[in-house]
Amino acid sequence: MKITTKEKRLINKTFRDNDQSHLFPVFNQFNVAERAIRKAREIARNNGDYSSAYEYELTLDNIASTIVNSL
Repeated sequence: MKITTKEKRLINKTFRDNDQSHLFPVFNQFNVAERAIRKAREIARNNGDYSSAYEYELTLDNIASTIVNSL
């Protein structure tokens, strides 16, 4: 069973609401949550949609960690 649009929107909202990247700006240029969400959407376009809400949440978390740790 694939993740629904409603579930993705709720996860994105929660991810944005809990984002604290504004407290530790990365070169004062971008928001980590927005970049992670855009990257997750790109991955879904290229590889097919996520199979569960858990997979999507884990993907967002991993992308955000990669963004922060690569700087």
